[in-house]
Amino acid sequence: METNDEDDMPGLIVEDDDDDDVFAPLPADFALAGTMGNEPKTLDEALQGPHAKEWQAVYDYEISQLEKLGTWKIVDLPPGAKPIPHSLVFKEKLGPDGDVDTRRIRVVAGGHKQVYGVDYNETFAAAAKMPSVRVVLANSAQHDWEMHQVDVKSAYLNAPLEDDIYMIPPKGVLKPGQEGLLKALYGLKQAGREWQKTLTAVFVEDLGFQRSGVDHSVFFRRTDEEHTIVAVATDDMAITSKKSR
Repeated sequence: METNDEDDMPGLIVEDDDDDDVFAPLPADFALAGTMGNEPKTLDEALQGPHAKEWQAVYDYEISQLEKLGTWKIVDLPPGAKPIPHSLVFKEKLGPDGDVDTRRIRVVAGGHKQVYGVDYNETFAAAAKMPSVRVVLANSAQHDWEMHQVDVKSAYLNAPLEDDIYMIPPKGVLKPGQEGLLKALYGLKQAGREWQKTLTAVFVEDLGFQRSGVDHSVFFRRTDEEHTIVAVATDDMAITSKKSR
């Protein structure tokens, strides 16, 4: 990269059709690109860096939450079964002043190592189509209904798996003297489908909603006193309702 001597504005030297060098100015925020994406790639890297204590606390919290939710259990690997790997995703969220506000680690199963017909089958999971969402919003605006948005935290962890899946455990999960692998977790190929099935069962069987025949991710419940419509896109929901009271 070179700079223009006249105004010291950063830019690149490119060639035009006449083979003459042309100075192409870069956007004003180009310098910020070098400061983005500096999160650690591995746990060892995180724990050897300047923020080791913070990353250790975040990692311990992630593991404790997964164990609290019953995401896995310690088992012996059955003969012939092959465990899939896992990975850690590190994320630093910046505050309004540009400094790191929060750090987060997520344990993700290595779904790319799953074998079709062995530890997964169907993977399709429907999500509300944009025309459906527009209709729901338009209906709410037309009738002056209440509108709310819901984001389900760690949605996939609420869905039990039908398949037996074995995963190499994250560091520090197995205690001395224990041997075994883990079961379940997001990052799996069928995780989205299992979550959709679980959520559909809650709406239809537990809450008395009906599923739209046009869009299977739109649910509605209508009585003499209530009319509620919910459009679902994975873990995000648009809920609109009218109650006569």
